[in-house]
Amino acid sequence: MAKNYLEHEIKEKYIDGILRKSADWQWFINHIEETYDVCEIDSMEGFWSQYRNTSEIYSYFVKILETGIRGVEFKNPIIEEFFAIAQFYIGKLSLENAMNLIESTNAKIFLLFIWITKLENLDNLTEYRIDIRLFLKHNIFKIINVESLILEEEKIIKYLGMIEVNGFEQVKTCLIDNIQKVAYPANIEIFKNYRNKIISANVFSHTMIELPEYISWEEEYILSMLKISIRNHKIIPMAEFNGISNPDTSLWTEEVIQELQDFFHDEITDFVLETIAYVTFGKVFSEKIMLEHVKLMIGAIASANEGNNHLRCSSFEIISYLFEDKSINRISQEVMYKEMIKGFQKIKEPESIGILQKNNIPISTAQKEVLKQFYDEQYKIIDQVNESSKLMDYFENKYTVRTITTDYFKKVSERFNEFITRDDGIMLASLFYKYMCFLFSLKNSSATIDKQLLNFEMVQIQSLWEKDYYYRCTDALHLIESEFEIPKGAVEEYNVGVSNNVLSLARYCVISKEADLIQCMKNISESPLSYMFTRIHLNEVFPVQELKNITYNRHEIDATLKEIIENILKVNGHKFVNYVEIDTYVKAIHQSSIQQTFLYMEMFHEEKNLYEELQNKITEHPLQTYSDDLILGHVTQLFPILEKQIRELAKMLNIFPYKESEKEFMLCKDPSSILREILLDVYKELGNYENVEDLLFMYNFMYNSNSLNIRNECIHGRKYTLGNELRFAFKVTLCALAMIIKRIEIIRTSITDEGQN
Repeated sequence: MAKNYLEHEIKEKYIDGILRKSADWQWFINHIEETYDVCEIDSMEGFWSQYRNTSEIYSYFVKILETGIRGVEFKNPIIEEFFAIAQFYIGKLSLENAMNLIESTNAKIFLLFIWITKLENLDNLTEYRIDIRLFLKHNIFKIINVESLILEEEKIIKYLGMIEVNGFEQVKTCLIDNIQKVAYPANIEIFKNYRNKIISANVFSHTMIELPEYISWEEEYILSMLKISIRNHKIIPMAEFNGISNPDTSLWTEEVIQELQDFFHDEITDFVLETIAYVTFGKVFSEKIMLEHVKLMIGAIASANEGNNHLRCSSFEIISYLFEDKSINRISQEVMYKEMIKGFQKIKEPESIGILQKNNIPISTAQKEVLKQFYDEQYKIIDQVNESSKLMDYFENKYTVRTITTDYFKKVSERFNEFITRDDGIMLASLFYKYMCFLFSLKNSSATIDKQLLNFEMVQIQSLWEKDYYYRCTDALHLIESEFEIPKGAVEEYNVGVSNNVLSLARYCVISKEADLIQCMKNISESPLSYMFTRIHLNEVFPVQELKNITYNRHEIDATLKEIIENILKVNGHKFVNYVEIDTYVKAIHQSSIQQTFLYMEMFHEEKNLYEELQNKITEHPLQTYSDDLILGHVTQLFPILEKQIRELAKMLNIFPYKESEKEFMLCKDPSSILREILLDVYKELGNYENVEDLLFMYNFMYNSNSLNIRNECIHGRKYTLGNELRFAFKVTLCALAMIIKRIEIIRTSITDEGQN
């Protein structure tokens, strides 16, 4: 029985061939034919049952055709037909020739899909490899330009007549209707059936409504809009990866929303559409829908217990925006509006009142007094603070800064200066860190404390740390030593191996193989407590507390690492003795990788030979003479050369390394974004980074702020400018440069050798 999927090792070999621009793909064709069950069909049910397989095969073929594949032979004639379809897609085969080569109904239908996709891409400036919406969704012509299909209508209908198979009539009719722009009427029954679920105070909170089997694109869009949440004036999808969200919110343009409103003309759909349009585009609400949110808010207040849970619903989020932009004033004379305000003003809990005030919602005189009394009580707590831990609690209390007076601020400063004379070690560093965060918050939130006074205080405590307390703190720490011995022969063998193939170094430093990730995760789960405590780093400039959560915004590679970990947990969760949060795994894997890099860079002592080897290769950029007494210039001179090599690799992999915009015409893309694009392409195909460890080494250690980020930390003078740190940065940057040059050489050699064959 066919497996109908590629095993991990084959996917690795396939991606490696893509990256090397290999022309030898006969082995892959043989494996596809052995692995996938692709045969003739006698119904659309049979076609759809093979569609996952055939679309995967087609996508693989498109990718390998872009590498310059040599002649290949097939045993399965239908799979050979899918290869012809891929050739048609990339323009190596005309439509007429593709039609002449294809005999099976299975491939004929698939060729039709690709033909229509190419025409759609032409009109809509899209780059779909395959898009079947025109075959499955009535009325989709309203949002997909079908002009080229109209021009080819006669030819398309003639081809449709050549396909006779059970169940094809529905697909055929849908396509023709879309080409001929046949409009189907709105069906609002589904929304009426779920009215109470849709028109509710917290509907925009990833609400799921099961889709019927047959549904128009208009109905599908409305129901997908309920799957989001609303926060900080933004639509938050259920998930997002590589710039694509689920649901795909980029499809909800102003024009599409207006099209949907004109199509349905219904109060239920208007409630959804107007809310999305308001949050996304700032489009003005109708008074009717605005009052609907007000009505829902009244119900939420009435049904909630004391506390702020009723202020965490999507209707409150919308109403807070309406107060912020003052558009709520349009209904301020309505009875329902006044009833809502009365409901808000019955709230007694200080934190809830604070939320109302923060969101510009009118509060009563009594509520203002409650709030002021609450804030005054908070900042006056300093009078009772008698130990360092309570002082840190005071700094973390977000309410202490709201109404604090200058006299009390001076008390806080005095108490800080008192406690830092008592403490040392980590407690001392934590006090400095928390106090600086308190000052930041005070500067941003307080209207009563002079900003110059705060600036003076911040400068003073930073200077105090750098000149005195940093050394006092580090001197108080206890050095924990752990000795281990690496045989001299092993070190020499390691250096010889890296010198012969610098790419091998990445395997020592980067944790990317599934087995290594599992082992690392097992180690983490065996001692979870060590990862639960917040860590503080003693920097000479100022102590820095490690962020509790890893940053995924603009860190798509770490988002994919999160996905890899999630998949490992699904299959191998039984191997881990304690529960650990996924973000903790991501951070800890980075830390383990960094520790390995420090170890293996310390073992590497061939940097002089490697540097001089690169000097001979990079003749267009003269490098400084090597010296054991490194200076900053030895490192920084390598940064632009590395970036240039990254752009060169991008071009070899058919990635445009310049900004694709008239406003930023031909400006260089950031090297991290280029590496990200290459790595994500690999991840899409392979699901991991096991055979691009060198690129992951480069991305994480040179550019990833969740990892070492050597280039930015060094160029801004924050780290890696002196002593051992400088030497470490020099070795890592040098090796990264050597790795990318080696990868480029491999690709060039592969292209040359295969061209000669």
